[in-house]
Amino acid sequence: MASKSVGGFDLILGHLYNDGWFDESLPEDHIASCSKCYGQITRYHLQKVILAFGHLITKHKVVWTCSECLHEELVEFHEKPPKKITKRNFERIFAKLPKSTQEQLLKGEKYGAL
Repeated sequence: MASKSVGGFDLILGHLYNDGWFDESLPEDHIASCSKCYGQITRYHLQKVILAFGHLITKHKVVWTCSECLHEELVEFHEKPPKKITKRNFERIFAKLPKSTQEQLLKGEKYGAL
């Protein structure tokens, strides 16, 4: 995944920080060689916590950056495959919500507490 190039640079890390991602751990320097200039890269482990239907969902991403050529690369990985949502599971989760929240969701209104 690459964002729109600005002046020849692919900007990923700044966009993710602005989107609510934060550092899960300290960046790791000199992990491998850059795919463009063969300089040393820094690996960033990012994390984002999302509240959905009363559950906290944690997402993870890894971004490699090169300080030599300023190239940034998003490394996609999945810790476990996403669980398929069934109608039965969805109904069970929806039934646990307060009536007022259920009504707002059915009417298509934005729910303020999310």
